[in-house]
Order: sequence, then structure tokens, then C-alpha cells
Amino acid sequence: MIHIKTKYINELGYIERGKYGNGKTALILMSAHNDTLTVATVNLPKIDLKEDQVIIKDYSENEGVREFLEYHNIVEGTGIIIQPGFAQLEVCKLLPENEWDLKK
Repeated sequence: MIHIKTKYINELGYIERGKYGNGKTALILMSAHNDTLTVATVNLPKIDLKEDQVIIKDYSENEGVREFLEYHNIVEGTGIIIQPGFAQLEVCKLLPENEWDLKK
């Protein structure tokens, strides 16, 4: 278990790594009771991503998710900015799970 703390979430839980139907990686923040707290990633089928890349939703109810993920060494920015709609998003590198620091 990890303390998941963002602007709108403050709970014990864990991170579940999954796949969208098109094969892109999804990161889901789950509660200790196995409830979905939020989906940290967005699936933009028209944006080409490498296997180790994700797009983090860090606006609206997900505000602070990226900072949480970076703090725990789960993702890091790439400098690649996209704007699929009203929000600017950065493509992030998903770090290998053995580098995640979930003990902070």
C-alpha cells in the first residue's frame, strides 16, 4: 500500500498497470478497498507513443496526479507537449516498475 495524495485524493491504495483496448498503457490509482480512485492516464488513439510512454491526465479531478507519480519515480517528463483539446499535456516516460519508489 502507498499513500496516494493529490489535490483531491488522500487515501491508502496502490497503482494498477493495465492496457487500453488499443494496447497503450493505463495507470489506475486504486483504493485499499479495490475501488478505482482515478485513471491517471489518458488514451489518445491518434497520438503515437513508444511502449514506455504514457500521457498523464493532470487537470480537473486529476490535478496533482503527475506530481504524485513523479515524486514516486513512476514517470518523468519528456518535454513533448501535445494539445488534443483544451488542456496541454506532456508525454511522460513510464519508468520500469523496479525503479518505482513506493516507500516514500
